[in-house]
Amino acid sequence: MAAADQAQPAIRQAEIVVALSRATELAMGQPADFALRSCVLAVDLARALGMAAEDVREVFYLALMRYIGCNAETYALTALFGDEIAFRRDIAAIDLARPGELLPILLRHIADVHAGDPPMRRWLNVLGTLSRSKAVSGDVLTGHCEVAERFGTRLGFAPHIVRTLGQLYARWDGKGIPAGLKGEAITPAVRVGTLAQDAITLDDAYGLARCVQLLKRRRAKIYDPRMVDCLVASAEKLMASLATRTSWQAVLDLEPAPHGQLAPAGIDEMFLALADFIDIKSPFTSGHSRAVAELAAGAARQFGLPESDTVKLRRAGLVHDLGQVGVSTAILVKPAALSESEWEKVRLHPYHAERILGGPLLFAELASLAGGHHERLDGSGYHRGARGDALSPLAKILAAAEAYQSMIEPRPYRAALSPQAASGALQEAVRAGAIDAEAARAVLAAAGHRVATVRYAQMAGLTPREVEVLRLIAGGQSIKEIARTLGVAPKTADNHIQNLYAKIGVKTRGGATLFALEHGLAARE
Repeated sequence: MAAADQAQPAIRQAEIVVALSRATELAMGQPADFALRSCVLAVDLARALGMAAEDVREVFYLALMRYIGCNAETYALTALFGDEIAFRRDIAAIDLARPGELLPILLRHIADVHAGDPPMRRWLNVLGTLSRSKAVSGDVLTGHCEVAERFGTRLGFAPHIVRTLGQLYARWDGKGIPAGLKGEAITPAVRVGTLAQDAITLDDAYGLARCVQLLKRRRAKIYDPRMVDCLVASAEKLMASLATRTSWQAVLDLEPAPHGQLAPAGIDEMFLALADFIDIKSPFTSGHSRAVAELAAGAARQFGLPESDTVKLRRAGLVHDLGQVGVSTAILVKPAALSESEWEKVRLHPYHAERILGGPLLFAELASLAGGHHERLDGSGYHRGARGDALSPLAKILAAAEAYQSMIEPRPYRAALSPQAASGALQEAVRAGAIDAEAARAVLAAAGHRVATVRYAQMAGLTPREVEVLRLIAGGQSIKEIARTLGVAPKTADNHIQNLYAKIGVKTRGGATLFALEHGLAARE
């Protein structure tokens, strides 16, 4: 892994958080590109206020990272209010310090949770939950800030940027979290970011005129008065400009120079942080992504695949469930059968993972692999219903690894299977035509089961290095380019090419490329 990381160039931290903002939008019930629009507005407002470049940089990152801790404590939130995504969406536009705005929403969500109770018990449960809701909600918001700070550190951000993540729910009047933090003591980036995001929310919900009215009403309560005045004075112009400035690249271009970079040495920690961001959502998924990643990487080694493939599988395993942040915890922990609409939300989570990852190059090469972890050879999987050869070798391994690991973990509707029972179930899936036999054997071997020798017939006896060369050929690289990529002499690269040509029975680059396509070896993942 270390060697692979040394070859990986540094990537912009902004690319990471823009991708992650797509996930947090799902988790918070916000519309697509909400974070991008909020970032543009926040940066515009910061510059209109005459803030220094370093402060503008903090505003830029905070706008994208505000909800990075959103998966923390969702289990507790769900226990009180049911679907936490719907609940968050409903409270987004209100002033939480005004009981007249908050109470009706609390009562409706709590009543829905207890809809199946007898009338008297339902009423008692609603009252009991309401009495606990303030303390629990405070713990949830505090946990959000604490987890956000820890994730910010793990993603390589400087301490002064991480510090802003601990003040996400601070208010100008001191009635937020941390308790008593108010006025100028709140980091300017937090004051600007909160105002900008609320302005976007209110404009979406009510239109600009009502948005401006509410911002004025909350002036000197939630928001810095000077910042409200600046935004209101140019609200129409600022809001109108968002329509053409919220593409991925346009937002990246807003970051003041020098751009923050994540060094190669921090890339693996970043992937681990993303895995933990996913798995913290439910007690039933704790450690799941890390375990799938290690199992898939172990299976790749059983095959003798190139180290680049092992790294790719491990990273895809770490982020394969990223789209699950858009599935309510109430669904993930439901002990009974899911309804059709609930199941449809679950079926979409691989699609959302693929969409979230489809930006920065480091993520984009993992997108289709991660998005295919529930596909099956017979077309019975999701989200595409892909079949057989449409699945690459790496996709088959990841699907088998995820299936086995899920079986040995408890779920709300069943106990964990023993390793022996999970092995039997995976082999039954092979016999049914759903899971690839060689991939299953490799996964079981990596999990410590005694299985027949694993061999990958599709590799035609190619060594891991020859597989790597074949992929580079299929990617159109010349002998010199292949040599440069591998760090070897052109003559050595040509020797590899001639050897693999002989093994697969071709004489030309065209024949080698077709072989790679036929055997799923040309896919980027």
